[in-house]
Amino acid sequence: MKAKELNGYYYCFSFDEWSHNLYSITEMSRKEAILTAIDNGVRLYLVKYQKGKQQGSKKRIATKNMA
Repeated sequence: MKAKELNGYYYCFSFDEWSHNLYSITEMSRKEAILTAIDNGVRLYLVKYQKGKQQGSKKRIATKNMA
């Protein structure tokens, strides 16, 4: 079975250089993503994928002073 290709925008929760979790922006609001990142002590990025490949660079979402 072929894996589903990533298409669209995703929140990227970055634990370190090699460990990341992706969630579609349709799965959670920006506020929920920010609060989750703060609670878990991780960096949060917005990433665009098209046909399974990252398009452009990750854009960091500020989490300071959001709690």
